[in-house]
Amino acid sequence: MIENFRFFGGPHVAIITTEAELGPYGAMDSGGFIALFSLAARSKGIANVVQPSRKRTQSSPSVRLAT
Repeated sequence: MIENFRFFGGPHVAIITTEAELGPYGAMDSGGFIALFSLAARSKGIANVVQPSRKRTQSSPSVRLAT
């Protein structure tokens, strides 16, 4: 599990967050953005992996896109 937060040695990371106050709407908006971001990267030949994390810290949960 801890390797998730080391990003499996990926060379690049994009962390997308949403405010907890936005609730499920923020999660849906973030999910839409992540899907399109992932498709745009792939169209440029950049392979990527979406890795959600439910761990909470002082900030909101994050999602990782490794390239």
